[in-house]
Amino acid sequence: MNFYKTSFLSGISHTVKILSQLIFNKILSVYCGTTGMAVVGQFTNILGIVNGFSNGGISSGIVKYVSEYRNDEKLRQEFLISSILLSFSSALIVGILFFILKEIIAEHILHEKKFSIFIVFLIPTAFLVSFYNSLMSLLNGLQKIHIFTSLNALSGILLIIFSFILIPPFKINGVMSVLILSQAIISIFSLWVCRPFWIPDRNNIKCLIYFDKLKLLLKFSGMAITTVVTVNISQLLIRNYIIQNLSMGHAGIWQGMVKISDAYLGFITSTLAVYYLPKLSALRRNDEIKLEIISLFRVILPSLLLITIAIYSFRHFVIRCLFTESFMVMADLFAFYLIGDILKISSWLISFIMVAKAMSTTFIITELFFSLTYVILSILFMKFYGFAGVSYSWAANYFLYLLCMLFILRAFFRRNNSAC
Repeated sequence: MNFYKTSFLSGISHTVKILSQLIFNKILSVYCGTTGMAVVGQFTNILGIVNGFSNGGISSGIVKYVSEYRNDEKLRQEFLISSILLSFSSALIVGILFFILKEIIAEHILHEKKFSIFIVFLIPTAFLVSFYNSLMSLLNGLQKIHIFTSLNALSGILLIIFSFILIPPFKINGVMSVLILSQAIISIFSLWVCRPFWIPDRNNIKCLIYFDKLKLLLKFSGMAITTVVTVNISQLLIRNYIIQNLSMGHAGIWQGMVKISDAYLGFITSTLAVYYLPKLSALRRNDEIKLEIISLFRVILPSLLLITIAIYSFRHFVIRCLFTESFMVMADLFAFYLIGDILKISSWLISFIMVAKAMSTTFIITELFFSLTYVILSILFMKFYGFAGVSYSWAANYFLYLLCMLFILRAFFRRNNSAC
């Protein structure tokens, strides 16, 4: 399946998901305001950590090895069995840890002890989501794009339905219930409907533990878990700094800006995950890899520039449509946040080489370093420039990250050329 067909299907799926997220955020802003947006932002980061850890962070590894061994049934089954074992073990560890820490998390991150009940509800969901994430990675690796995109779209539809039912009467409690219920139900439905893809063939099962396959998948585990930890913890730290030094409302406004960025960039990132990662994984020669990267730059960057210019030009209209008048301060964040988004996608087009080629040590070091610099730059810029400084740090950090990725890509080509 080529880039354009993949992009079209991913685009339809992500359009549904974007609309569902925008409707969800609109309902959230109307019934819970900027303060509610901040609390939900904290809960979303907790959810991200739970979901990321619960399948052992092996999603990219499943995509890589299933796409590589698509025609080798025996090897594919061995990777599948190993992924199920890792997912279950990881979800169990996460569940126990979060149950023990539920009150601490509720008090210090969600700022209300009463929210600990929702941390408890996350635990059984972690098992479902761990298998669901592995299933989606399997479908991606097998290039079952129609099924993959349909399930993604369905998850968005469920989010809308539960939002209208639960948020108006239950406010913040309803929002957290929506986030937990929607992912639990889509996980159950997907696992049942797609059981022929993920239930192993008994005739191919020689043993339950394949240590060589576990070792290969765990290389990706380190990369994915690092991303989950760094992205979510950096956002938690920055949001907590805004809450403590500005206000809960400012933290909610920043969360709204993050959601706008996530929404429109999701068109690109979803296509990269579905098309770009499997393609890079399969390529071996430098000239092929260079050609693929350049071709993606030529397709994506012009479109991204037009989108960001349009969003900036109509930023006040966008805020009124997606949120409420209480979020209008967000307009001050758009310029540098959109510049940062362009730099982010440019750097990601290069950084995917680290995942595709299992450059785990390099990936982990860069993720940790630039997440730390993002937090530090955010604090420094906000000290000097106030609330707008959080957008300056976004652009500055991704500029530095892009320079680093160019250096790493050059080094990779030299090593790969020597190996050939």
